[in-house]
Amino acid sequence: MTTSCHCRHFLTVRRENSPPAPVAGALLIWDKGGEFKDTGHVAIITQLHGNKVRIAEQNVIHTPLPQGQQWTRELEMVVENGGYTLKDTFDDTTILGWMIQTEDTEYSLPQPEIAGELLKISGARLENKGQFDGKWLDEKDPLQNAYVQANGQVINQDPYHYYTITESAEQELIKATNELHLMYLHAWRADTPTRC
Repeated sequence: MTTSCHCRHFLTVRRENSPPAPVAGALLIWDKGGEFKDTGHVAIITQLHGNKVRIAEQNVIHTPLPQGQQWTRELEMVVENGGYTLKDTFDDTTILGWMIQTEDTEYSLPQPEIAGELLKISGARLENKGQFDGKWLDEKDPLQNAYVQANGQVINQDPYHYYTITESAEQELIKATNELHLMYLHAWRADTPTRC
């Protein structure tokens, strides 16, 4: 018997100092800077405990957790004018907000729109210093030799020409390929019983 999952799972982004309150299971997102200077940071909210939010994370606390503890840090939650703000235990970081799984988009941030100019592919050139002169394939290797027999020791018509994209375009490309991969996985599992 084939069953299919008709569940809809949406992740919506909630900005710091906005309603509703964060919930267990939400992803907490930090900006780059301070303790997280190179990468930013992500944690999972595991519990709300009074005015505290307990989180699980990696690469911050480098010691084993006490027996039975299911969280790495507690962050203070402040409610002001109906908005929720989380206070980090580091004083040099910025929490951007949290992502929750819900269909309710009332307080969610809109998907950012990327200016078309930032998505253009541009051509560029390396300075010709002879770096592509000479052989680049090992003709003793049968597979590489087959390529040489068919095409010679030429990489392409103009090895000094290459293409560039902006960081914004790179992020959009990553997002699109991740979505395509998920579509493939959903299609592949379409004939498999699924639990939601």
